[in-house]
Amino acid sequence: MSITITETTVTYRYLMNRSKEDLSQWLFEQKNAGMDVPPFRTSDVTKDWMAQQILQNIRAIEEADAAHPQAYYDLD
Repeated sequence: MSITITETTVTYRYLMNRSKEDLSQWLFEQKNAGMDVPPFRTSDVTKDWMAQQILQNIRAIEEADAAHPQAYYDLD
């Protein structure tokens, strides 16, 4: 049996190449998933602000996963 691990890194540069509508949709999906997204109107914020919010939520998820990695539950 072989295991393939693929890691995708979302970078600031990647996000800045997306449209404002794409970033807005991404934040909306994060909010629906229960992540902390401050209220905003797409017309009132910049792409930079939206990218920072997305990256902040991704970092929070990574930190939570690091606290209890998959192997932690496998040992139980």
